[in-house]
Amino acid sequence: MKKKYLLLPLLIALSMQLFGATISVARRMPSQLDLSFANSIEFLPIRIYAPKRGDTFEQDQKAIGNKFISALSDYQKDDGKFIIINGKSDISIQVSFTDFNVKDNGVTLTQDVEGETVVIKDEWTRQVSAIMEVMIIKSADNSVISKNEYKLFDTTSSYSPKAELKEPQYIVENQLRGFVYQIATLIFDIPYNQPMTIMDSKSKDKQVKEKMKSAKKLLSGKNLDYEAAKAIYKEIYESTDDIAAGYNYSRMLQISKDFDAAEELLNKFTAANPKDKTFKKALEDLEKDREETKILDSRKK
Repeated sequence: MKKKYLLLPLLIALSMQLFGATISVARRMPSQLDLSFANSIEFLPIRIYAPKRGDTFEQDQKAIGNKFISALSDYQKDDGKFIIINGKSDISIQVSFTDFNVKDNGVTLTQDVEGETVVIKDEWTRQVSAIMEVMIIKSADNSVISKNEYKLFDTTSSYSPKAELKEPQYIVENQLRGFVYQIATLIFDIPYNQPMTIMDSKSKDKQVKEKMKSAKKLLSGKNLDYEAAKAIYKEIYESTDDIAAGYNYSRMLQISKDFDAAEELLNKFTAANPKDKTFKKALEDLEKDREETKILDSRKK
């Protein structure tokens, strides 16, 4: 069926009141590094800064390093590209500390009361500072693929008895979590949920209303079925030129990775209503999705 060209005034009127819902679409952000040559990862033993300063000093660094490795390994579970092994692997990850210091500040006061020592004041804070280096190494030739340095620094937020001071790994864990994510984006394809706007039709036609309602139900919860929703929006748009159905149809085309067809529709809506940012934003999101998909497809083995 040959589609009618929608009039600009109609689009402007509709675009101000069509927003119906926001759905969440699962996607994957490709790793910043192309590691398609690799199937396995090995975490090398943590390198300690100034180990001669005592067992506790060394253990604190290992605890932070192991916490980092454990959190990074969790991203591997979502990615599924690599097998983590101990021994010969395609990629090695080396965590090293080039600086580390724990400083406790406070006072403990005691008093002799009838022959017994009583603590009358015991208030301490703990400050942790460290520089942690993370290298990603190609095992075949020991070449460094990536090298990043992270500075950790934090202090306990309140006073506590010295014996109850937090261990260093818990003092810097919030910062550590952020660094883990930065490294994870280099190595792993990160899953994320992309919000996507779905429009409601303002049609007075009861059949159109019912069909739009049934399509929306397919876009969340246990009934999730993008293909079925796409078919409904397509049928409504091609038979009525309903702008909401057409827009939703373009988003379903994008989800099914038919980027060219989705782009053609969105370009039509944008040209007819250049001041409406809805279609421009949808085009920007489509281009991002297309680029991510292109990278992911190029790395498939």
